[in-house]
Amino acid sequence: MTLSARRIAIAAGVTALLLLAHAGALNNSFHYDDIHSVVDNPHLRSLADPAAFFTYSTTFSARPERAMFRPLVVLSYALTYALAGLTPWAHLLVNVLTHLAAAGCVYVLSRLLRLPATAAAAAALVFALHPANTEVVNYVSSRSESLAGVGVLVALCAYLRWRSGEAKGSTVLLLVSLFAFALALLSKATAIALPAMLLVVELCRLGSTVARRRWLGVSAFAVVGLGYALIVAGFAQTAMGSPVRPLLHQGWTQLKAAAFYLRLLAMPVSLSVEHDFSVATSLADPVVLFCGAMLISGVVVGWRVAGIRSRVLVGGALFSLLPASLVPLNVLVNEHRLYVASALLAVAIFAVLGSRLPRSGGLVLGAGLLIILSLLSHQRSQVWEDEHLLWGDAVRTSPHAYRAHLHFGGAQEQRGEIVAALDSYRRAAALAPKVAETHYNVGNALRLTNRMPQARKAWERSLQLDHNFIDALLNLAAFHQGAGDWEKVWSLLGRAEAARPNFAEVWRRKGLARKVNGDLAGAKRDYLRALELDPSRSETQFNLANLYFEEGQMSAAAGHYELALQHNPAHHGAATNLGLLHIDAGNGAAAEKIARNMLRLDALRHTAGQSKLFYVLARALDAQGKTAEALINYRVFLRTPQAARTSGTDEIRQRVQQLEAGLRQ
Repeated sequence: MTLSARRIAIAAGVTALLLLAHAGALNNSFHYDDIHSVVDNPHLRSLADPAAFFTYSTTFSARPERAMFRPLVVLSYALTYALAGLTPWAHLLVNVLTHLAAAGCVYVLSRLLRLPATAAAAAALVFALHPANTEVVNYVSSRSESLAGVGVLVALCAYLRWRSGEAKGSTVLLLVSLFAFALALLSKATAIALPAMLLVVELCRLGSTVARRRWLGVSAFAVVGLGYALIVAGFAQTAMGSPVRPLLHQGWTQLKAAAFYLRLLAMPVSLSVEHDFSVATSLADPVVLFCGAMLISGVVVGWRVAGIRSRVLVGGALFSLLPASLVPLNVLVNEHRLYVASALLAVAIFAVLGSRLPRSGGLVLGAGLLIILSLLSHQRSQVWEDEHLLWGDAVRTSPHAYRAHLHFGGAQEQRGEIVAALDSYRRAAALAPKVAETHYNVGNALRLTNRMPQARKAWERSLQLDHNFIDALLNLAAFHQGAGDWEKVWSLLGRAEAARPNFAEVWRRKGLARKVNGDLAGAKRDYLRALELDPSRSETQFNLANLYFEEGQMSAAAGHYELALQHNPAHHGAATNLGLLHIDAGNGAAAEKIARNMLRLDALRHTAGQSKLFYVLARALDAQGKTAEALINYRVFLRTPQAARTSGTDEIRQRVQQLEAGLRQ
């Protein structure tokens, strides 16, 4: 076999094994952050102005408070949407292919570091099949990690080739490396660690190169990193200016995290989207002392006994974890943070072992390891099938992680399992009694079970923990509005406005309150103020549309219903009302399209949806003379609990009888 044929065979083998192990990901759904960043994100619906992704951080999400500067990720979402809409497997296929590209980079890096082809392929496969990296494959929002990882690895490979001086057009290689670094930064801020990783390369004097060339390269990357830091300075100031925990506590906690990550890589069992992990509040904590001592000892001993390649790779892996370790984040540890580190450590392991294992024994051992990793990755992919399975697994593997119970409750609530959701929220509140969000969610579940006095107490408890918890203020205002206590209503809305004067939802709620009081002009004024602050808020568009409908301005009402759906394609109320308006205007085909699209979105989101959509679809089909299909949807609607609460149900039954009689004739 020629050299080129051997390379093709190795590449084909790596690709086949990776696709086989991760094929299950294509059966999975959107999760958690995917909902606001992909499913409900109106900014992805058009590629007319792709430059907006690079100039407005708000394009990252349907929720302005979730804004992030990850323009390359948003562009990838928009391109996928343009090709396949909201088909989950298409978005997940992009994740799989990006992961495959990262595995290819691991192979190239291994060869640049003089590993034999077999050892390089083994390193790429271990990285590609490692269960700790399945989150990056199965979770669309983790594409930021793999895109950044590919950028970092390409930049590292091009840099190593450039500094060797062996290739022609070496200046082009440096520019390629810098460009890849820039793309990595535009995917995720953690790529900022690359200049430090390159500094390790130079301090270890990997290979031979001219000193001037060495420091010129590192300086160029430092300049690019500094430029990026200036662009995102506002976000960094927010993260560091109001940290979720003291910086010292963050440092002690991440000492424990380093040991945890090593265990996760060496023994990838009990994986979870949310791990049991506690904040370390003192360096005197025995676990922190032990982990710190082990980490320092390992670095010192490894530095003395390891070769230059291993020093560079392990040092690079440590620096790749540094950005997420320095900035206090809500999630203490996360599997996807290991992405680049796992790639570099895989190369380091085979750099040490590749030439020391007996050929026959090494092949058997390697094949066995890859089979085990493939099975574990395939098994892990099945957990990501939907939110209920994912967070249910997190509750089982991390029973003391309050966020696992909180999100499991959300998945249960989404499925209509309100009593079960309430139990999960209460468990979360018991585990984290000082976290306002847990009590707030308990209150929401109590509201859904019609226990309003208890819901009120839960919301008040969340306000005791966070006096400016805006959602609790607004929900309590709605509670007192229902009770007719207007003094309380205006007091709570006033507190909400004082806490967040430019928060659109405050003005929307004020508009709702004015509308109930019959002040339609005041309500319209508040709605328009809310839209001025946040024109993408679909609920405000819906409320204003309803106001215009009540005033008999049907054209204006239809326009705002359309805007509500443009900003939130999953808004059931807007879809229902717009569909009925189209039917009344004699446009049954448009109403049918709206109803079918909404029911399809419900299936994608694994939600029960709104049964009234079946009524809208039935009427739309009926208006077009599609009698058989209309009958099916009328019957589906009449079997739902909502039918009993809908006025005109008797007329619907009469219409069903008329259609049935017509079909019999």
